[in-house]
Amino acid sequence: MTWRKGDEVRILVLGDSVPNGGNLTDQRELATELIKKDLEASLRVPVVIGNISAGTWSPPNLLAYLEAYGTFDAEVAIVLLNKGDLHDFPTFSPLNPNTHPVERPATALGELFNRYVFARLKQRLTKTQETPETSVEDARKTCLPELLAITDLLTTNHCRVFLLYHPSSDEIQVDGSSSPHETFLLIREFANRHAISLLNLFDLTA
Repeated sequence: MTWRKGDEVRILVLGDSVPNGGNLTDQRELATELIKKDLEASLRVPVVIGNISAGTWSPPNLLAYLEAYGTFDAEVAIVLLNKGDLHDFPTFSPLNPNTHPVERPATALGELFNRYVFARLKQRLTKTQETPETSVEDARKTCLPELLAITDLLTTNHCRVFLLYHPSSDEIQVDGSSSPHETFLLIREFANRHAISLLNLFDLTA
């Protein structure tokens, strides 16, 4: 398999807040930028890594992006998943201004207090509402087919696909052993059924 597209390497990394890094992470500190630097040093060719991600994104969001903008002639795509990605189906409810701002803040100091002080305090005082099991099941039934649609779209465009599972902190025990969430087991079964390469980061925590 060749990763080159002409005189450069093109890779897509698709996911949620994990590859996105959030507003507080400098562009140079993103995992995709660090990987790009290492690959350019080892391969000695220009490397382009498309970071296609946003907080709370799941397979339906990623599929919609690829359908709208294409695969950018990438040779390799890594779809980064975690335990919430089969349950987090996008809705058309109003955006949460703390995670998805819809207007420019008046001042930087006001943004600091409103978003990172008062909002965090409000979250602690507000009880979290559990999602009914029926809606979790409905979301799962939708997210798995859309994950398959993502892999089909990428492979149709001559892009090799890898699924990468990123465990959450509660899936890693103090002694370093793993306790995978049921989502990981579902993704593993999905990958085996459709002959899709699956990598997981549990092995790196042992």
